[in-house]
Amino acid sequence: MDTFEQLSFDSNPLFRINHSCNAFNYPLHWHNAVEIIVPIKSTLTTEVSTQTYNLNESDILIIPPGEMHGFSADSGRRIFVHFDLKILDTIFGYINATQLFSALRLITNKNSNDIHSRLYAYLMEIFFEHTRKEPYHEMSITNRILDAIILLERNPNTGVTNEREITLHKRENIARLNECIHFIKTNYRENLTLETAAKIAGFSKFHFSRWFRKQMGISFNDYLTDTRMKKAETLLLTTSEPITHIAFEVGYQNTVTFNRIFKKHYKLTPTTFRLFMEQLSFERVTASPLCSCLTYPHTFL
Repeated sequence: MDTFEQLSFDSNPLFRINHSCNAFNYPLHWHNAVEIIVPIKSTLTTEVSTQTYNLNESDILIIPPGEMHGFSADSGRRIFVHFDLKILDTIFGYINATQLFSALRLITNKNSNDIHSRLYAYLMEIFFEHTRKEPYHEMSITNRILDAIILLERNPNTGVTNEREITLHKRENIARLNECIHFIKTNYRENLTLETAAKIAGFSKFHFSRWFRKQMGISFNDYLTDTRMKKAETLLLTTSEPITHIAFEVGYQNTVTFNRIFKKHYKLTPTTFRLFMEQLSFERVTASPLCSCLTYPHTFL
């Protein structure tokens, strides 16, 4: 039975780190996050789809989103790194990263010593930052995850368990997906529908819906909404345009719908969000040493 696991990323929207030392048996499940598994001490048996992988110490297994998998292990130590590719949309190369993590990858010091040693070092830094929780540890972990993604992006065939995954069809998928995303980014103000986007991609509506979710890890409608919300946030923070105008600018014909969707995303209405961010910005400025000097010029006398 397919068991979907809804991962909680707690206070950080990008990643979740777990480590365990006890013996355990975790049943088959799947989720929308990328998962990286590293046994530090002892071994770990992982079942992915219909294949079984016996991981030795320091072996690195990268499981794509949507893959059924389960684990079993004796006592030892291992770490699990989960991260959501959706957040990379605003950081870098999201589309390529989505394609990159569509194939299972097993990286060991035998099949790629240099790549393995660098990737293992990043993962150990993530582990130490997570356990020590020193100031800015989340920023440091985020940077190491990005370092790992860049390393894998530059070495796309390293550790791929099925070479057929990196094919001409895959490259055609990337090109088609890029065209589709470009269309959304340039036309989000319009009344975009699933049918319209499907025609751009050359698919039927139903096939496109499944294809888009598989490629992006998110539905077409959710991606379109996220694009609109990010633009709305920028307009709220950088302009004094009225809410009705901003709603229209990002593709909503009435403020009721816009307010409802914005509040679902940000837990605040657009008006409250703008006031909150203005107040937060004001408090930061007035609390700065520079502001104190400008307010009280006699301190220089």
